[in-house]
Amino acid sequence: MSKIIILLFFVFSNTTCFSQINTIESFLDDRGRTEAKDIVKTNISEILQANIPIIWEHRFTENVAVQAGVGLLTHNLFKPIIRPSAKRYPLYDKIEGGFSLYVHPMYYFRNLESTHSGISLQYSRHGNQASSIEYALCLGKQWFLERHFAVDVELDIGTNLEYSLDGQSYIFNPDILDEKLANKFRSRSIIMLSLKLGYIL
Repeated sequence: MSKIIILLFFVFSNTTCFSQINTIESFLDDRGRTEAKDIVKTNISEILQANIPIIWEHRFTENVAVQAGVGLLTHNLFKPIIRPSAKRYPLYDKIEGGFSLYVHPMYYFRNLESTHSGISLQYSRHGNQASSIEYALCLGKQWFLERHFAVDVELDIGTNLEYSLDGQSYIFNPDILDEKLANKFRSRSIIMLSLKLGYIL
C-alpha cells in the first residue's frame, strides 16, 4: 500500500511540474514578435501628403518580408499638409486625385530585433495629368506596442521620377517654360522619415 502511495505521489508531482511549465509558457508574452506574420499598415507620412495607403506586410521567414499595397490619392478632396510651396509650384493645387501602388521587399536583421532594411518602390498616377515613380533605400525599426499593434519608423533615401501627361508642370521643375520639356522625366532626390501604424492579424 505504501509503495502505491509513493508511486502516486511521484506521478502527481511530475504532472504538477509539467502543468506549471505549460502555465508559465502560456503567460509568457513577447508582444506578438513571434506571431507577427501578417500586419496591415497605413503610412501616416503619406496621409499628410493626401495619399491614403493600405499596406499588407507578410513575413515569409524570420528575416525576409514584403510590404505591398495600394493608395488613394485625394488631392481633389483636400489640400495635403505636407506640400510644395505655392509660389514655386503654382499649379500644384490643380492636380487631381488618383491612385498609388507600393511594394517594399524587406530584410530583418537577425541580431538587431525588428530592425530592417530594404528597397521601396511606389508608382503614383494623378488622373490624366501626371504620374511618378519613386524608389528608395530604407532603414527602419518596428516596435510592438501590444499583441495587435505595431509602430514602424523608417528613413528613406532615394529618387523621384515625375512625368507630365498633359504638358503642364504640376509637380515638376517650376522653371520649365517649354511644354515639350514637361513631357520628359524629371528627377529629384528625396529624404523622408515615414511613420507606419500597423495591426497584427
